[in-house]
Amino acid sequence: MNTNQRENIALITGASNGIGLELTRKLLSEGWQVVALNRSDFPADDMRIQKAINSGSLRIYKIADLAD
Repeated sequence: MNTNQRENIALITGASNGIGLELTRKLLSEGWQVVALNRSDFPADDMRIQKAINSGSLRIYKIADLAD
């Protein structure tokens, strides 16, 4: 194991749309691992996101809507 390399991991809430989605896309393109906490699904037609999900670089955790 090369100790000079550090794995970057980000936790993003609301990663499936808006600013959170754009941040998720940017970090994935830079080689980050992303853990997403979402209420809704990612866009099914976004091939970059789907590839990241399949490769394990994007991990998704669904959370409940606690607004009420």
